[in-house]
Amino acid sequence: MWPVVALALTLIVCFYASLVQLNGVDFWLQVKIGEIIVRENQIPTTLMFPFTEIASNKFNAHEWLASVFFYLLLGVVGEEGLPWFVALLGWVLLYLSAKLAHQRGATGPAAALGLGVLAVLTENYRHVLRPELVSALLLPMFWVQLEKFRRQPVWTHALTSSLIVVVWVNSHGSFVIALVLTSIYAIGEIVNVYFRDGGCLGTDSRQRIMHMSLLVIVHFLVSLLNPFGVNSLLFVIGFGGDPNLRLFIAEWAPTFDSRWIELPGFWIALAVWVGTVFLLLRNWRQLDAVDVLVLIFFSALAARAIRFPVYLGVMSAFLCAPHAGKYLQNLSDEKIIFQRLSVFMLALGIMVFLFGNAQGRKPHYTGVAKLSDRMIKTLENPNHSGNVLTSLELGAELIYRAYPRLRPSIDCRVDSFGFEYLLDQERLLYNDDQLLAFLQRYNVQYMLMDRARLHDAMQSGAWRADRWTVVDVDKSAIFLRRLKPEH
Repeated sequence: MWPVVALALTLIVCFYASLVQLNGVDFWLQVKIGEIIVRENQIPTTLMFPFTEIASNKFNAHEWLASVFFYLLLGVVGEEGLPWFVALLGWVLLYLSAKLAHQRGATGPAAALGLGVLAVLTENYRHVLRPELVSALLLPMFWVQLEKFRRQPVWTHALTSSLIVVVWVNSHGSFVIALVLTSIYAIGEIVNVYFRDGGCLGTDSRQRIMHMSLLVIVHFLVSLLNPFGVNSLLFVIGFGGDPNLRLFIAEWAPTFDSRWIELPGFWIALAVWVGTVFLLLRNWRQLDAVDVLVLIFFSALAARAIRFPVYLGVMSAFLCAPHAGKYLQNLSDEKIIFQRLSVFMLALGIMVFLFGNAQGRKPHYTGVAKLSDRMIKTLENPNHSGNVLTSLELGAELIYRAYPRLRPSIDCRVDSFGFEYLLDQERLLYNDDQLLAFLQRYNVQYMLMDRARLHDAMQSGAWRADRWTVVDVDKSAIFLRRLKPEH
């Protein structure tokens, strides 16, 4: 009975914690781009949506496959079904992470299930429907195949892992993690020869090194199977190294920035990392070079920006699996293991129900960038047409709801717009002369802006309300129409 209870509680808690509304700023943009790709059978090459000259700038469409998937998904489940689908993806992550733990040697289903739960909890603070979520699922899927190839280097495992790389490189820039992981395995095999095998390069060691080295080459070559070739890799490296990211994009802010102190997910990720390191130190004699390199890589990645600790849970499932089972085996009856897991999941479920998930949110929370139903109807009104001064956060849904009748000044594709353009847009509300010149130059008829930002501009004294009339307003956004052209 206890295994059933533990599994049921685990599924319920993971589902509830993963049941979130659409609160990512880029989902609607992804859907619109996916629609264009399906309808026109080609990937957009320019920004195209804005009404300014920047519309002709190059669009880095490296997430095109995720866009197509989101568009097709929306057509199948509808807007009302999206939160439930996201919750189901929590189960998928649980299964894949538990499978990875089992593949790595977790003794018994309880250990694998428990490590799978840690992976779900660690990822949960960024569990929203966007391409990043696709990458969070592809990582354990890829890792399972990589581990299979390490133990049994046959072409089927190489092919499966390569296919995952192809999907990954066309879905999200984090595909570089797959290339790094394969390289870690190859380098780890070389290091093991010198530190574990005393420098004796036997036949088995030579074959392992050769197989993993060949797989590194294969994975790199298949990563070129995307519409942009090697430029996808160069783009990720270049954009990820831009220092402006940390200054202007919250999800790229340093992991240990003071703003994350109140984020439950930060402390969950930190606790998982500390627990993983502690367990590895207790069993340091059993570690090999791959384990150490994996820990170093994911620790460094997690420390880089707040978007990256999501991978620590999967890392923990991989690293802790061979050792966690040893402590569970000390319990004389497996029933006790499931009893303790059941108690833990029950306590966790109560906490999530009372205080929210790792984002600190409950299933009904819609986020500051989600427009209300009434605002959506207003934007879909055919009587409203023209150019709209808007924000990075609101431009995406405006495009989905009303383009080309309403055209935005900007959307969330900062990697293509560039930070200079973003800053110019941000400054408009705080410089009346520049704002007036912008309105006149582009014949801007509307403004869709988040209320907090507009209120801040009004408080600064730089924004004139007498130029505008309110069309609609909800809890997070305000839609204004320009009264008349100024001379």
